[in-house]
Amino acid sequence: MPYPPQGLGQTVLERSPGGIAAIFESSPYIDTLAGFLEGINADFGAKVLKSISSSKANAVLKNTYLSGDKAQALLYRFSLEDKLVDILTYDAPSVSVTANTTITGVNRYRSLSIASGVTLTVDGQPGAIIAYSLDNGGTIDKTATGAPGGAPGGAGGGAGGAGGGELIVFSRDLSNSGAIRANGAPGGNGSTVAVRAAGGKGGSGLFVVVGSDVAGSGGAGGNSAMGGAGGVNGGGGGGAYVYIGGAGDGSS
Repeated sequence: MPYPPQGLGQTVLERSPGGIAAIFESSPYIDTLAGFLEGINADFGAKVLKSISSSKANAVLKNTYLSGDKAQALLYRFSLEDKLVDILTYDAPSVSVTANTTITGVNRYRSLSIASGVTLTVDGQPGAIIAYSLDNGGTIDKTATGAPGGAPGGAGGGAGGAGGGELIVFSRDLSNSGAIRANGAPGGNGSTVAVRAAGGKGGSGLFVVVGSDVAGSGGAGGNSAMGGAGGVNGGGGGGAYVYIGGAGDGSS
């Protein structure tokens, strides 16, 4: 690690965060600052990081002398007002979305604009947009990557749709005249279920007598108490077991 900047010396803990930041701001030694922040209390280190320029803070957070755990601890002590977005997006690209586009995971932009009528689909779980400036005139739409839908409530029902995914939009300067949504997916279609049950009774028939003949009645059932009586129009009587109903006398 390079030698500490002149003026830091052994009285570092006696200096204010702003005083230490002023020393490092004038020093080209990014490795030294990263190593220094790695070794001190995160609360004190965050105050130092807030006091240096966004460009230098951005470089320090990506330096190999600063562990990922320590960088995370320092950033947890920032708020949006503490130029956090400025630091995170300092070297990020500026993008204008003019056609339907899909992105995934965590995405950083110095500026991001979405044109009217255009959809920016965000996939992944979670999906994140970190932009210093965000102008949305279209639609930011999160894919349904949430929890699976519930099982059908009964026979023939469709399963529930997946829950809306997690969408994080983090911006210092946000203008939204469009839509930002993270809707769940539609439920599944129901299905036709075959149900076996006794059919209903048939409707009443119509019998018309033409002429003077009288409709005959069916013969009585066979020699069993189970046999049914014959009906109008000469129908045979109902049989039972091995007995056969008598024949009706018919009608002309």
